Amino acid sequence: YLDDIIYSPNLLPAEHKAASQLLRLITKEDPESSKVDLDLLLAPPMSPSKESIETLSALEIAEQMTYLDHQIFVAIRSEEFLGQAWMKTDKATKAPHIILMTRRFNEVSQLVVSEIVRR
Repeated sequence: YLDDIIYSPNLLPAEHKAASQLLRLITKEDPESSKVDLDLLLAPPMSPSKESIETLSALEIAEQMTYLDHQIFVAIRSEEFLGQAWMKTDKATKAPHIILMTRRFNEVSQLVVSEIVRR
């Protein structure tokens, strides 16, 4: 669709430039340097923090949890969904990010339950 727009004679120069930039952005592959190391991201902190779930705002907690979930989600490759690879014996090698997402879901669910019961 953007290819058609770029070659349209009715475009103003600024619109042509914007469409060209959008097409380049959409088709450009992500560089390796922008990839996040999930193991490092999900590792517990090296030193204890004075912050706790009670001292942080609900918005801050939600933002951080969503960021972590997003990083895991975008790391899932389409091949991990083939043949329910996450259910097989070699799931750790065939679907590592689906397994990680499942584990994260279970951990967050457990956190929510424990916070509800604790109060």
